[in-house]
Amino acid sequence: MGLKAKILVIDDNELIRTLLQELLTRNGYETFIAIDGSSAIELVEKVKPHLALVDLMLPDTSGIEVIKQIRSISPTTESIIITGHSSYESAKEVLSSYVACGLLEKPIDVNLLLDTIEKVMKRHESHIQIEENLDEITHLNYQLDFFNTILVRDFKILTKALAESIELLEDENLTEKQKRSLAIINTIYYNNARLLHSYKKMKKIHTMNADEFICLDIVEILKQVLENLRNTDVDCKIDQLNEFPSNEIFVLGTEKELQELFYELFFSMIMPGLLNQIIIDLDLKKTNSLTNEEEQEIPTVELKLTVKSENVPQMSNQPITEFESQKYGLGFYLVKNIVDLFNGKVFLEDSKENGKLITTIVIFLPACKKK
Repeated sequence: MGLKAKILVIDDNELIRTLLQELLTRNGYETFIAIDGSSAIELVEKVKPHLALVDLMLPDTSGIEVIKQIRSISPTTESIIITGHSSYESAKEVLSSYVACGLLEKPIDVNLLLDTIEKVMKRHESHIQIEENLDEITHLNYQLDFFNTILVRDFKILTKALAESIELLEDENLTEKQKRSLAIINTIYYNNARLLHSYKKMKKIHTMNADEFICLDIVEILKQVLENLRNTDVDCKIDQLNEFPSNEIFVLGTEKELQELFYELFFSMIMPGLLNQIIIDLDLKKTNSLTNEEEQEIPTVELKLTVKSENVPQMSNQPITEFESQKYGLGFYLVKNIVDLFNGKVFLEDSKENGKLITTIVIFLPACKKK
């Protein structure tokens, strides 16, 4: 078979153990051996074999008791009893209780053994494949955690260095060009700090639950976020927000996460046009664009942003490439996760108009009435 199965041989006879180990290894199986019940159980806990070949008569216990313990530790492990002629009839009775899936009499017929193993393993190919995939995923997760640790460390070092550089460069007598350069360094510093924060935030939001959600004024949260953005020296212009009255449009969520969502959303859209003025067209309205579990429409708050950069070199009118699109950044990924947390929907589309990139994003969040 293509998949490498793990087989545990449990027998107190050294000759039989050696012969079976050589035979199974030669036929592509990963083979383990145990001389008694206690050592067998220790191995089962470590390697979780797919199949156990168990001698009915062991020095410290019966093979049946070992099989029962194996099944309690590793429910997917199948067992085949191997026994001498004198115990063959009693062993057959064991099969009726479904403790073991097969029975082989000593001296063992090699062809019958391999055929029996092959039949058992065919039934478990999917389990073996899943285990192999899980092992691979576990290994990849370990590598990813290691990579993330290094990445976070490097970002911390870079962020600290940028903060110290900004402190050294700040001076009242800077030229306009120098001030603009310092503003760019400031923005890079804030973006690095934001990435570090986003990394930690991603882990936290998955532990939240709906019991923590409350009704919140979305206009007030948006105003606070935009004020925070202006403090980062980002040249961002949004006039329409003043048109929306406070204390009228409420969404269901948590204040910190909603602030996080909008801050990441705006910052992710602003960063590509850092050297240019960013104009964001904002539309906020009440709709019925979401449905509940019964497929019934529910009150929704729809937030639509259209982002354009002024005074930028014209781009070709060819289709959008992956590198021009903003949907691949960590900021948008965090936005999507927070929107999902609040049972909302998010859509993002990039287009070109007169050779300029235009990004449109729409977020739908469940609305609520302030009591």
